[in-house]
Amino acid sequence: MKRPSTDAGHSGPDESGIGLQQALMTFTTPQTGNTDQTKLDMQHQLETLYILAKSRQLEATQSAFFRPVFGKKPTAPRLLERMLLRISAKRRRLRMQIILRESGLFNDEWYLLHYPDVAVGGMDPAVHYLKHGAGELRDPGPDFSTRHYLSMYPDVRDHGINPLLHYLYSGWDELRIIRPSILHRV
Repeated sequence: MKRPSTDAGHSGPDESGIGLQQALMTFTTPQTGNTDQTKLDMQHQLETLYILAKSRQLEATQSAFFRPVFGKKPTAPRLLERMLLRISAKRRRLRMQIILRESGLFNDEWYLLHYPDVAVGGMDPAVHYLKHGAGELRDPGPDFSTRHYLSMYPDVRDHGINPLLHYLYSGWDELRIIRPSILHRV
């Protein structure tokens, strides 16, 4: 069976529940059989893939108009800071906390309100989100859904990257789609 290469960065479930990557994985080239039927089957599969790709493209285009503007995009550290970040894990964690808080997509009060176990435990909300919250699919604030981002972009999930940090560093520039938290609507 031949399978075409996929762009894992832009796959995920669509409105019908079938993801583009799943559809690509089911695309097969039969080895034997009726050639007319084989051609029809292949054309049907290609049309299905085309429709899925166009719906993804349309969704990305429409959502570009509704992209939230966050407070501050992370800047590259200067030479001295880069050297210190390589040496000190504590300094790296502190930098990630600052990036989260300055982004405008992480909200300490909202996080503590919606996840009271964090407040009871006395842990800093940004530290909790970095260490545990993203892995538990908790949302960092009302404007970012961790679950949605990871379901839309399995490449981020598969590499174990924090979804909010990924969006801040790369996702915004790549026009990746984010959705507000479901908890925000409740």
